[in-house]
Amino acid sequence: MNNKNNNWILSGAIIIGALIIAAGLVWGINSFSFKLATVDVQKIQMESALSKKINEDVQTKGNDLSAKFQSAKTDKDKQAINLEFEKYKKEKQQEFTDKVIVALEKVAKKKGYKAVATDQVYLYSRNNITDEVIKELDQ
Repeated sequence: MNNKNNNWILSGAIIIGALIIAAGLVWGINSFSFKLATVDVQKIQMESALSKKINEDVQTKGNDLSAKFQSAKTDKDKQAINLEFEKYKKEKQQEFTDKVIVALEKVAKKKGYKAVATDQVYLYSRNNITDEVIKELDQ
């Protein structure tokens, strides 16, 4: 009876070992086909024409509301003007973010990348697509 238990344990160990090896091979094959790129978000914010345009729009709105703020008579009116500016600024930031994501997705799909991370996550990346994203964004 002891011999039958040993055979069962040995068979189980062989099957588990084969499954672990197969899983490792599948993971290894997939890791070679998984292409990762990085992007420098700060560079996009500093260099893209879209970012410059949005910053100009926010500055213009701020100047317009500043004059309105100066002539406001109550704290409630001033607070409403501040809230209007903050809401506008947030909408413009969201507009920029949405457009960057669309441009980033286009470039990543065109180049076959399955994931894109900020370059701050990795010390080195051979596949930095920042310039391509800026180009796509500014078309």
